[in-house]
Amino acid sequence: MLLRRPPLPPPTLLHPPPLLLLLLFLPIIIVLNLLPPLRQVSTSAPSSPPRRPAASAARTTVAFAATPRSVRVGRHFRHRCLGRPPRAEAGSAPDDSVAENIRDDIIGSRRGQRTAGRQIAEGWHNFFREHSDRRTTTANEEQHRGLDSRIVCALDGISDLYDEINIAIGTPEMEKMFRKSEITPTNELVDWTFRLERDVRDIARDAKFLLKEYLRTTVLGELDDRTAMVAMKEKDKLEFLAGKVKGMQRVLRHYRMGHVKRFHPRSDESAYAINFQNKELKVAVGDSTSRSILDALEQPGLFVEFADQHNIVFGVDATKISKRGKSQLSLNLSPFQTERWMACYRQKLWWMTTTVGGATDRIPRETQFLLGKFTTQSKGKDEDGYILLLPLVDQVFRTSIYSNQQRKLQLRLESGDPLLLASQIPSSLYVAAGKDPYKLVARGVKFVSNYLGTFECRDRKSAPPNIDLFGWCTWDAFYSKVNRLGIGSGLDAFSNEMTPVKFLILDDGWQNAQNDEKWRIPQEADVREEEDVSEMVNGGVVSAETWGDKSGSQSSVLAKLVTWFYEKRVNRARFKSLSVRLWRWLAQGVMREKLISYFAEATDWMKRLVDIKANRKFNPLGEFAKDLKEQHGLDYIYCWHALLGYWLGVDPTAKGMKQFMPRIIYPYSSGLIPNILWVEPSLAWSPPTFVGVGMVSRKKADEFYEDLHSYLSICGVNGVKVDVQAAATTLGAKHGGGASLTRKMVHSMENSVRNNLNNSIIGCMAHPTENIYSFRSTPVARTSDDFYPNDQHSHQQHITTNAFNSLFLGEIVTPDWDCFHTKHPFNELHATARAVGGCPIYTSDRVGNSDYDLLRKLVLPDGRVYRAQLPGRPTRDSLFENVMGDAKTVLKVWNKNLVNGVVGAFNVQGWSWDRDLHGFRNNFSPDIPAPTLKTSIKASDVEDLKSPTGRFALYSHKFQRLHIASAGEEEGMELELAPTEADAVLVAPVFSFAKELQEQNFQWHRTEDILFAPLGNLQMLNGGGAISGVSKAYQNGEKIAYISIIGRQFLSFWCTKPPRIVRFQGYERSEENPDYNGVKLSFECMPVETGKNDYICRIDLSSFARTAVGSSNLRVQISEHKRRNSSSGRHDALLDVVQVCWS
Repeated sequence: MLLRRPPLPPPTLLHPPPLLLLLLFLPIIIVLNLLPPLRQVSTSAPSSPPRRPAASAARTTVAFAATPRSVRVGRHFRHRCLGRPPRAEAGSAPDDSVAENIRDDIIGSRRGQRTAGRQIAEGWHNFFREHSDRRTTTANEEQHRGLDSRIVCALDGISDLYDEINIAIGTPEMEKMFRKSEITPTNELVDWTFRLERDVRDIARDAKFLLKEYLRTTVLGELDDRTAMVAMKEKDKLEFLAGKVKGMQRVLRHYRMGHVKRFHPRSDESAYAINFQNKELKVAVGDSTSRSILDALEQPGLFVEFADQHNIVFGVDATKISKRGKSQLSLNLSPFQTERWMACYRQKLWWMTTTVGGATDRIPRETQFLLGKFTTQSKGKDEDGYILLLPLVDQVFRTSIYSNQQRKLQLRLESGDPLLLASQIPSSLYVAAGKDPYKLVARGVKFVSNYLGTFECRDRKSAPPNIDLFGWCTWDAFYSKVNRLGIGSGLDAFSNEMTPVKFLILDDGWQNAQNDEKWRIPQEADVREEEDVSEMVNGGVVSAETWGDKSGSQSSVLAKLVTWFYEKRVNRARFKSLSVRLWRWLAQGVMREKLISYFAEATDWMKRLVDIKANRKFNPLGEFAKDLKEQHGLDYIYCWHALLGYWLGVDPTAKGMKQFMPRIIYPYSSGLIPNILWVEPSLAWSPPTFVGVGMVSRKKADEFYEDLHSYLSICGVNGVKVDVQAAATTLGAKHGGGASLTRKMVHSMENSVRNNLNNSIIGCMAHPTENIYSFRSTPVARTSDDFYPNDQHSHQQHITTNAFNSLFLGEIVTPDWDCFHTKHPFNELHATARAVGGCPIYTSDRVGNSDYDLLRKLVLPDGRVYRAQLPGRPTRDSLFENVMGDAKTVLKVWNKNLVNGVVGAFNVQGWSWDRDLHGFRNNFSPDIPAPTLKTSIKASDVEDLKSPTGRFALYSHKFQRLHIASAGEEEGMELELAPTEADAVLVAPVFSFAKELQEQNFQWHRTEDILFAPLGNLQMLNGGGAISGVSKAYQNGEKIAYISIIGRQFLSFWCTKPPRIVRFQGYERSEENPDYNGVKLSFECMPVETGKNDYICRIDLSSFARTAVGSSNLRVQISEHKRRNSSSGRHDALLDVVQVCWS
């Protein structure tokens, strides 16, 4: 049985000095080197491990090879270890005895028999137990246990893969079809062969030396003659297998490389050719010009794993860097030769933020996305080019980027498990280039999705319907003090003001969680019970000073001194600084009990889940959910839970958790110093480090999530917000590594939610690439750190982080920009950001403390919102600029609606995150505050927005100004924004009747043309979202525009001549009769820069109830219009059509 780790890892400062260790062990090392090597023949031959029949030899050889010291963990482990389904479907196996026996064995296991791999693993484990006297330490026992699990993974994985290869391409007929390209190269088939080729290459590369590695290991000590002979025979069979897979590899390579141009995702005209020759990475622009991006790459461990004209994947051969395998290693590359770059890097364990820089600036640690900009010559003209670098996550190792003191780019690779040592890591870094940054990122992320096969892109997922409805989150409103009565009161307050909530996120506070028994406190001892929610800091936490005051005078003085020292000397210090080392020593020593007491009494971070069912406040949960939907009009209810159950996982001693076989696991306790500790040193003294995390067994993960989500489904809950996901990345030591463990837990959770809750997930605290590249079905995820209502320095960074992170994360999920408060000093800044972000819109207002006038600019009376169609991303002219500290640049965020576009302009100059200080820094002094800025909004700011006339109407919501511009116009609408001010500018294409007149009237050149631009509901921040379709016709001398709208509120449009008649729901309205049956039609003229008598027409439809269409002729026209525009959006079932007629 595995021994549980000690409660606490020894602090770093208490480790003996290295010189003392060397002096102690030097005599032992000398004596061991003088001894002769162990012979492979012993006087008393032990019983050999059990064997399979010769026909299944291939599986046995992998058992010999898969030792803890096997420094390579190939991708062929993915099938069983990671739960990947087999991909081959057609064909038949060749007449080969080994293949037939393997296939028969697999078929037998699928009929319910125990897999042969597990039988062999159990046999080896029994063999270890029989010879337990050979063990000298408990560490060997852990190694043997680790060997068992690796044997199971290796045997099952390689047998599935080998069977897959033979079934798919093993027959001569199939091989001929591949060679002659007679098989249609669909994206799915080419993608499958691409992945399979990598698997085959891995096995072929490993097969010859895996057994050799086993024979050199000292796990078993001595081997008798019989065992050695068996091993040598199996080695021959393994080499035979290597030859087979090499032949198949050649067939696959011939087939795939012949159709590389058809490989998904296909490159477009914006892609640049990229190549790596003579240790230099170059981007080819045009016919002859090339630009060097990385040169003089002298690093011998870097090799090209895959390359075509537009994509390169680099791998790392660790054996050329270090003779001894390592679980952590860094590679020095050359400087990143671009004029500007933009990086998304981890600011905390959980979250990623952004920064920009130039050629001389250092790229931060834990960079997970790097986009560079360079200028080159193309056909005699300057042209902006872009290069994308994506650090990848292999099946075991993750990669990140940063630059050292010499500004050289470095790759940092980590497995998270000291037993998983690097030999060859094929998937480490992806590189591509192009002239369109948005298409480049989309193409690159899709390529990586196909290449890794562990996640899917956003365009392959279905977004849950609730993201188009207004929501309310209970977190900032109540924190964990949430209760039934408060939720009901809050929902009533929103409904009474005509901004009804349609989906609710029941955040932390509903689950049955407790502290460990030693640290369990009665409710009256919880210092948060007497605190007002508005006074709590950063997530419902009581400050250390407040906690000290309630604990007594001595504790108060101590708390103030400790807080002062921590804030001034520790919190903003580097990881290996003296102050941090001193704090770690104190935290693990004399201050340990006090720190744990603070976490237990003032936070929820020490609690573990003790039962699947809700706590007493919300039990029975089903009745509560039913009441919310029936009495308060809710359509969707989401419940919060952590990926591992709760903040510290599950309680292994709880009766309701024992069935999942949980145990306590400690992060960072294996002697590893992961890169993230340099970014967030406070992780070294967090609650998981003190008392560990209770994690369910990997074998029971599926059962755990199935029980949790089926319970929620039965109770009427519609979805989940899965939080604290990055915690799994820190728990991989001796559990398969952080990447493997995280992928297993995320995929198990996703499968359960897909089966029980219709795939309704919001991912949260999940910004490590181990999480991001595991989002196989997660449709929505947070793109920034929390909205902190009491931290006045965090809001500029919050908006900026969401916009820039959406450039990367928006290709994988629909971005969630988090909740916000509508009654807040920065409320307009946040409301405008949500309007243009393409994200769900929900607040976390405290009950009755809302700005309803602001809410009505976001929410319709029926609870719907005008959500933009794409992730909101920075425009090209702000993509590489320091929008928070250069005193000149306005952050502009662009997005599209179904017909038009929108651009958000934000003056976020001021405070920003400082990665060295681990906190916010003012970029301006108190004497020189952040400046008021001017900017220009152009139609070209919205990428790929087309207009049939080449003209656009721009409308400013804040300043209520209209500007008519052409697509190529250099000057746009000028705006002036004070610090923290924002504006949303609608960009609408201008339509004309020229084509219809030409088709229907032979005297069209004598007929007056009309120009018009549907603007939408100008009372809303993203009013252009009200327009879902536009079509035109010329009938009986009338020019008719059919405008489909969402929500019967207001419709505004610009035109060059007032319309004669407006028809809606069978009624006609004219300028002469503007008010009829409560429907009002009014015109108003607004001066524009053109100086012409242009008009903005506004139609009031708010008094219309949803009734049947009055005119049969109009009903036919509306049906025809809906049919023609059925693909224009997701609201077709709720559309109304307005007819605007000109004579």
